[in-house]
Amino acid sequence: MVWIPTIIRTMREEGCPDPIFETSTDNVICTLPAHPRHKTIKELYEIENRIVIGNVDEAYERTKNLLAEDPYNFRALELFCEINNLLKTPKNVYDFLINKGADILRINPNTLIKIADTISLVEGNPKILEFANQLLTIATEGRLEEKQISKIAINLKRLGKNEEVIKFVDEKIEEQPNLSKSAALLEERARAKMNLAKNCINTGMDRKFSIKIRVRAWEECRKYLKEAEIDLNIALQNARNPIERDYIVRDIEFFNKLKIKSQKPKRRKPS
Repeated sequence: MVWIPTIIRTMREEGCPDPIFETSTDNVICTLPAHPRHKTIKELYEIENRIVIGNVDEAYERTKNLLAEDPYNFRALELFCEINNLLKTPKNVYDFLINKGADILRINPNTLIKIADTISLVEGNPKILEFANQLLTIATEGRLEEKQISKIAINLKRLGKNEEVIKFVDEKIEEQPNLSKSAALLEERARAKMNLAKNCINTGMDRKFSIKIRVRAWEECRKYLKEAEIDLNIALQNARNPIERDYIVRDIEFFNKLKIKSQKPKRRKPS
């Protein structure tokens, strides 16, 4: 039985539970319990299966139990977001993080973006929306990939922070010049500028504002639209697939409607 100490030592070195030995007069049965990490991976797989077959309620309970043991399991957190999106209960994700006193800095950027994406769906709660914005701010601190940057821009836009979308995309393109032809990022920046242009149109048409403010609003509107047009044209040239192209074409159609609204009224000829 000289091999028994070796098995025990190796299992402990790997962080696994101690082996279980069952002895009889004829033989020795050694059971090697799996590493807790493997158990977790199996449970995550089973949770995904619950979602696939439509048993979302069970998936919710199992994910919640998993997070009770390890609140920083990133895949479990992402599944928790996905499940609560399906159940239309995004506030549960916010409540979980707050009740656990989770250290947001320990969560990776991808997961933070996913969490922000979910809790930003909560309506009528400025405190939660501000928390989502904080998550996005933290997520942007590291060097991000194009897909991550695009998700952050989308979430900022969803939070109504159009100026922050423009600033964020500008900064990321300056940091990574190769993103200057990213159709997804240029489209998001163009959408933010069109939203601001639309706000300017509303101000320009509202007679409660002074003539000076209304004139300024129309000028800003046309400036935003001019910049948005450049972004949309470059985005269309660099679209990577038909679906991406279709979205940009729809944005261009919306842009053309705004452009018509923004035109200076023609002066009437004296009769």
